[in-house]
Amino acid sequence: MDIEKYIQSLPAYKRKKYGVTKECPYCKEEFITSYKKLNYCSKACSNPQNRAGDPNKVAPWNKGHKKSAEHLATMNTEGLKKGHGWQKKPEYKEAAKRAAKMHSERMKGSNNPNWEGKQNNLRPKAPVDNEWNKYKKEVRKVTYRSVYQMKKEGLVPDGVGKYKGMLQLDHIISKRQGYEQNIDPWIIGHRNNLRYVSSQVNREKWHTFQTEEVVKEITNELQRPRARSLQQPT
Repeated sequence: MDIEKYIQSLPAYKRKKYGVTKECPYCKEEFITSYKKLNYCSKACSNPQNRAGDPNKVAPWNKGHKKSAEHLATMNTEGLKKGHGWQKKPEYKEAAKRAAKMHSERMKGSNNPNWEGKQNNLRPKAPVDNEWNKYKKEVRKVTYRSVYQMKKEGLVPDGVGKYKGMLQLDHIISKRQGYEQNIDPWIIGHRNNLRYVSSQVNREKWHTFQTEEVVKEITNELQRPRARSLQQPT
C-alpha cells in the first residue's frame, strides 16, 4: 500500500490523526495510524489481557476445549456439511419457492382458517361500563378522522407537539362539557370544534366551560348526517 497516496486520499480533518507515524507505547515499534490502529499498533498491544508474554494474559475460554460425544450427537452435522450459505444456493431457493406455492394453494378458499373473518378479531373485547369512558372513546374516533382530513387538506400548522411553546390540538367545547351537557360526540370531534392553540392556552382552559352563545354557534351549524362523514356543512 502506498502510504503517501493513502494520506492524500484522506479528508483534511482526518489527516491530523490518520496516516500519522507513531510509536506504539507497548512494543515501541513504529506504525501508521488508521481507523483500527490509532494509539497502538495492534489489538494485542492495546489489550493488556491479550499481550504475548504478559503474566496477566487471559486464555480464551474455548482454547483446547473438545466437544464430548454427547454434545456431538446433538449437533446437526448434516447441515454443517452443506457449508456456509447453503440455503442461498439455486437448488434450495427453487425448493423454497415450490414449498411456498404449495402452502398458498393449501390456504386458498375454505381451507383458510380466516375464510369467514379474522380469528384475531373474534376474541372478546373488554367491556366499557363507564359512560364517561364510552363518550371519550367516541369523541376520540371522530377527532382522529377530522385531523386526518385536515392533514390531507394542509390545514394542520407546523410546530404541533406536546412540549412547552408548541401548538396543541384543542376542542373548543371540551369533552367534559359535551358529556355533562349531553352534546353529540360527533359534534365535539368535528373539525368546526377543533383548533390549534399554544400549550399554555390549552392548559388554562382545561377546567373551564364555554358560554351558551359559543355552544349554540357551533352546535346549530352542525347537523349529524346519517353516514358519519365529516364533510363541511353546507
